[in-house]
Amino acid sequence: MNWSAKDAIFRRLSAENLTRGVGSRLAVRAFWQKLEWINEVTLHASQQHEPKRGVHRRSALSRVGGGYCARGVSSASGGGFCSAAMNVIQTWIQVALAAALVSGCASGRLAEQAVTVPVPHGRNGEPVFHDEQIKDELARAGVKFVQTGEAPQMNVLQSQLKRTHCALALPKQRGRKLSVEEINKRGCDGVVVIGSLYQCGECNFWHLLTNTGFILTESGAIVTCYHVVNKPTHKVFLVMTSDGHIYPVKEVLAANESTDVAILRIEGSHLKPVSLSTQARVGSRVFVIGHPEQHFYSFTEGIVSRYFTGQKETGDATMMSITADFAPGSSGCPVFNEFGSVVGMADNIVSTVLDEDATPARPAIVFKHCRPAEAILNLIQPGHSADEWAPIVSSNDQLRHSR
Repeated sequence: MNWSAKDAIFRRLSAENLTRGVGSRLAVRAFWQKLEWINEVTLHASQQHEPKRGVHRRSALSRVGGGYCARGVSSASGGGFCSAAMNVIQTWIQVALAAALVSGCASGRLAEQAVTVPVPHGRNGEPVFHDEQIKDELARAGVKFVQTGEAPQMNVLQSQLKRTHCALALPKQRGRKLSVEEINKRGCDGVVVIGSLYQCGECNFWHLLTNTGFILTESGAIVTCYHVVNKPTHKVFLVMTSDGHIYPVKEVLAANESTDVAILRIEGSHLKPVSLSTQARVGSRVFVIGHPEQHFYSFTEGIVSRYFTGQKETGDATMMSITADFAPGSSGCPVFNEFGSVVGMADNIVSTVLDEDATPARPAIVFKHCRPAEAILNLIQPGHSADEWAPIVSSNDQLRHSR
């Protein structure tokens, strides 16, 4: 069998069987294990396609981390596997085609499964997050949303970034301080993973980029950073809640590039929103829940370090600096106060340059910068602070926006 014939068969196998809803590296890996050639096919070394990770000086978080190559998820436009996986003999190809029809890798069955990531709990009752499985299922869900048309066209979402305001019924703030354990538990309920799929142009795999956001209303208003959503070359945006449910992003309700805030909409119900507050004095305790480097739902603690303006990347906007750790992949994660209300949103990190030649040596330090809650409130109700906030009374928490 010549090369073109092999290529045609693999394109057909990948396009018809692997891209119609399977989408997860785990499913593809199990399939190839049955054929005893997992090492040749599914473990393709695609590290060169993944976004480079690390903390860079003056770098927006989502641009330097949170990347993942969905190796088992081939492009709907064809191609399927990278060339390194194509050096197989004719017999293996024929066996693969036959096995695909019998083993359940055909599109119909798995495409009908609900898009949910199981989140088990340990003996102490704490959720146990399987980072690799979360990435696999996000990639799988993203492909499904594209193929079924559940996700809007990217040019539509990008055009909606011009919307400037929306009206939402926000939850009220709590009146008592919470324990650290309560802040983490209630905070996790309101924190989401925001993922997007794109292709690098060097292979036919989908690549997954993940960041963070949090829930504003029970019906599905989600807030994150503008730079997380401003990805015109990406194909789909999706949201995963802490209980493992995955939704496609349906709409951008409001956005502001200068303050780096975007409010999105998913079609959810009975979600667990968090409240907003402007009460975060310098020295007060704060807590962060995010997904640094795809370590999902990491919880850290610190204090408000200072407020400042005039940063090169953020201009005249007022910024909040905190000592609680976050890293690439945490863009859009909430900063909670001791009442469990969100007082800020992670935006960027800045590091000093390590001078090894200095005497004594001058070590590097990393600054974590956030957008205060006012930046979010200004998209919802310009000119009002959270402490003057009067929730808008609306039936079934209806979402409204102005263009």
